Amino acid sequence: MPSLWDGSDLVMDFFSGSATTAHAVMQLNAEDGGMRRHIMVQLPEPCDEKSEAFKAGYKTIAEIGKERIRRAGKKILEEWQSKQAKEKPAQGDLLTPHSELRTRSPTSASACSRLTAQTWRTFTISRTS
Repeated sequence: MPSLWDGSDLVMDFFSGSATTAHAVMQLNAEDGGMRRHIMVQLPEPCDEKSEAFKAGYKTIAEIGKERIRRAGKKILEEWQSKQAKEKPAQGDLLTPHSELRTRSPTSASACSRLTAQTWRTFTISRTS
């Protein structure tokens, strides 16, 4: 499926569940420098009281999805920062045109920091009775 995306798409998932689509979009952006955004929609369906999720404190499936997005964004950002630190040229090394381009790529620190900020949002639709 990634071959169908141009790197700046808006991905919408109207039955997001535990937010696997959001996780995949963030991971793909980190891997290829894309700037895809996503909107996840999940009704606040209650978790089964016997489930592990409920025992862990999640009352609804939407809460599970929001937490996954937070954790996945944090993990992907940390992995990206670690990778960037390893790729940094040693002090005194000459910068090559390739390394200059890499520092200007869409996966710059400011772009990756948006993983857990404004670019990534979870929307929950409340039920009306």
